[in-house]
Amino acid sequence: MTIEPFDPRTVSDAEWAAHHDLVASIDAEAVPDDEPMPLAEHIAWVKHGPTHRHCFLWAAWDDERRRMLGVSFFMFWDEPTNRDLGSFWVDVRPEARRRGLGLRLLEPVVETAGVHGRTLLDAFARPGIPAGEPFLDGIGGRLAFTGRVNALDVDAIDLTMLHDWVDRAKERAADYRLDGWDAPCPDDRVESFIGAQSIMNTAPKEDFEVEDEVFTVDQLRKREASWRERKADTWWLAAIHEPTGDIAGYTELTLPGHWPSRAYQGDTGVDPAHRNQGLGRWLKAAMLLRLIDERPAVRRVTTHNAGSNEPMLNINHALGFRCISEHPTYQIPLQSIVARLASR
Repeated sequence: MTIEPFDPRTVSDAEWAAHHDLVASIDAEAVPDDEPMPLAEHIAWVKHGPTHRHCFLWAAWDDERRRMLGVSFFMFWDEPTNRDLGSFWVDVRPEARRRGLGLRLLEPVVETAGVHGRTLLDAFARPGIPAGEPFLDGIGGRLAFTGRVNALDVDAIDLTMLHDWVDRAKERAADYRLDGWDAPCPDDRVESFIGAQSIMNTAPKEDFEVEDEVFTVDQLRKREASWRERKADTWWLAAIHEPTGDIAGYTELTLPGHWPSRAYQGDTGVDPAHRNQGLGRWLKAAMLLRLIDERPAVRRVTTHNAGSNEPMLNINHALGFRCISEHPTYQIPLQSIVARLASR
């Protein structure tokens, strides 16, 4: 088999189809209770990330170069903080495992990470694929964080409960109102919104080594540009503290342009100074009511949460979200991977 770069800017339709077939098959193996991402959405996600997200891909082909047997992916964010961090994943078809292909696919990852000064890498394992955690253990990984993918089937939503949450929050949080907008964020509120995004630095990090993120208008505008290129819509809803005009909390929902049955619940956070007043439930309920009203084609909402984020998990479970996958996330010093590759 041969391993070669997979350049999203130049690959053919057939190569895209082969890449998607492999990734979708691995997703189906790992999370059988979820629909694989459609080809068009897969291409859009890979090709049209924010320009400060740098991605590199490699593919392992069979001898006839007809079937993709494995892929590796490396990415990092060009931002003011966390200049040493990078993320990767390696996927190998079941019939090609236990032949050293995973380690071979790591070779270009290690080389690229070194060139860009990324010395601490992270990757997640999926329990549906038994080889994942032993592979990360074997290259010097340390379990740092447990993430969960939670899914909400729209048909199971209790509309009465959503309306009740909204009504109760209006009484309990009388000093607040909800105000929403669709991306792009209006210029007259972008500075206050960027300031509010620092709320997400209060989310649980568990044992993950990471610096607090510094949010900027430039980063937001790059994200918005990538959504436009992907033909995705993003909705924001904020809780405004009337006496000060401050954003006390917000929630984000993204609707993929090539996957009309799916929505992604992104960040939801409430400033610690404004918690315990029902703002999180109010924001989530109001956003879901809009989704049901305006996007009836959406059948499932998925979201990622820290396994230790009990307050958010409680809200999600009450809404009807259920865990469809856990993602044990490991951090691995680059030199540990280098040493493992050298020991073969």
